[in-house]
This record gives sequence, C-alpha cells and structure tokens, in this order.
Amino acid sequence: MILDPLPPQDTNPLAAVQRRPDETLHAYLLRCQEELSGRIQLLAAVRDAYIQILGMERIRWRRCKLLLAFTGPVIASLAYAGLAWPP
Repeated sequence: MILDPLPPQDTNPLAAVQRRPDETLHAYLLRCQEELSGRIQLLAAVRDAYIQILGMERIRWRRCKLLLAFTGPVIASLAYAGLAWPP
C-alpha cells in the first residue's frame, strides 16, 4: 500500500511557497521552481506506483476469470463422466 505524500490535513499546500522577507524576487522564483518540481516528481512517482499496482491487480483478476472459465466445464464433464459410468 502506498501512503499519500500530501494528505488533506497537511498545512503545506501544493502551490503555496511563502516568500521570505530578505529574499529577492529571482531567488524566490528559483526556490519556488525547485520546491514545486520536487513535489511534482514525488506526485509522478506515486502516480506511476499506483498505475503499476492497478496493472498487477488487473492481471490477477484476469487470471482468476480464466481459471474459473476453464475449470467450470471441466468439473461438469468429470461429474457427468462419473455419473454416466458407475464402477
């Protein structure tokens, strides 16, 4: 299970980077770019992990459906063969 990196109760919103009083505009913009790009990379990594987990779950469900689809007729035919030809 993957934990949410930015839960709703987090006091640090995604797009708000506070400007420091002694910071120039250029330094502030550079710091914003670095912080937000780091957050975007984190969110992209979480998204990729969720997509991978979803793909694995789809494969597992597909295998279960195929197993059920092929096992049902086999069990029915074996039961018929067992009832049709008693020992």
